[in-house]
Amino acid sequence: MTSSPFRRLLASRIGAFTGAPICLARPIAISRHLLPAVTLPRQLQYPRFISLKPQRLPRNDEIIQANHLTAIFIDHDKVFHGLVHVPPLLASIDRSMYHLVLINPGDGTEDNPPIIRQYTHEGLQLYEEQQVERAKEQHKKRKEQKAASLTKEYQFTWAISKHDLEIKLRKAGEMLAKGMRVEIVIKGKRGMAKVTRVEAEELVRNIEETLMEKGAEEWKEREGDIGMMMTMNYQPRKKGPVKEGGGEAGEEAVVEGRGEEGEVVRKQVEPEAQVSQSNQEYPPPSLPSAWWEGPR
Repeated sequence: MTSSPFRRLLASRIGAFTGAPICLARPIAISRHLLPAVTLPRQLQYPRFISLKPQRLPRNDEIIQANHLTAIFIDHDKVFHGLVHVPPLLASIDRSMYHLVLINPGDGTEDNPPIIRQYTHEGLQLYEEQQVERAKEQHKKRKEQKAASLTKEYQFTWAISKHDLEIKLRKAGEMLAKGMRVEIVIKGKRGMAKVTRVEAEELVRNIEETLMEKGAEEWKEREGDIGMMMTMNYQPRKKGPVKEGGGEAGEEAVVEGRGEEGEVVRKQVEPEAQVSQSNQEYPPPSLPSAWWEGPR
């Protein structure tokens, strides 16, 4: 095989020092199809699909197969029967109409035994649909909490144009609508046109009013001075529970009426204290309320 003069010269010089024969042949090209497949680590692979459907609960014979021979029993009328033996109970129910479902496996101790509940076919289907909706709500809440922990920063100059200001405030409003926090940083820039203090105060007031209209509130004190460098932090406004008669919970209500002579009389009414309802149905103290709720 022929080789270039440079390769022959290099081979002769190396061979003079080592005394080993030098191969002047070019390296053999290996096809990429013959190379072994490389598996990426799990953290570098594509994310797996996360199913929001809860895990199927054991029912009927599956409860005995899971070695739950004694459990607390709740019938389809939500009547509490205490600790029972599962095999005789399972043999006594009409499986064409009812199912026994393990709604809480417990931990194997006397303080936290398994809990089984009797459902009709329709009631079990409704219960599973409610579990799916509950899983979706929890997933949505986790996403909102994750978004609330993120902060998007927007930088302004004191001499920002009206067009750029509108664009950045619109983008900040979109981030607030997603539940994220927004940090507004206003500072000077080399070569920036000089602005008066009145114009700087007008810029701060414009940003504040625009973000307030988009449902934001300041959650942190402002840092810096006008004309130098200022930082403003906003987050989506938290809405309180609404009570009857308008207004949020904890506010005083104003009642308007007529007096004896026909004059208008206004009176402030203090918020009423919450009164516990005696006719409300509560589960036994030993049962978690989350497992008590559900359709028949």
